Amino acid sequence: MTNNQPRTLTPALRRGAAGRCPNCGVGRLFNGYLTLHHTCGYCGQEFRPHAPAAGPAFVTVAILGLVTGPLLWAAAAILTPDRLVLALVGFVTLPILAVLLLRVIKGAMLGYLWALGISNLRKDGQ
Repeated sequence: MTNNQPRTLTPALRRGAAGRCPNCGVGRLFNGYLTLHHTCGYCGQEFRPHAPAAGPAFVTVAILGLVTGPLLWAAAAILTPDRLVLALVGFVTLPILAVLLLRVIKGAMLGYLWALGISNLRKDGQ
């Protein structure tokens, strides 16, 4: 029951990041926190062929490293806190930010793959 409308990238990214079907924007993308539904409950769009593998985890770690690394360095240079305090702040904030960002990035990446028609399945269906 998927429609044949042209796939546009920006709405697909927004819908995926919001946890909605990149095709219709109504159906839910996730079955749990990070587990994807196999199909959209509203329009029937299949998600399995476009499911990102380890890409969202890599992008999340890269973004957090590029953003929090300089922030922690600047905080150490400006505020000169104790090293233990700075390490504890880093060890507490990084996992929390990673968990919060991972779902958004996974949804957006699925929307990206769907919009471009990129499938992770081989021709034999595996």
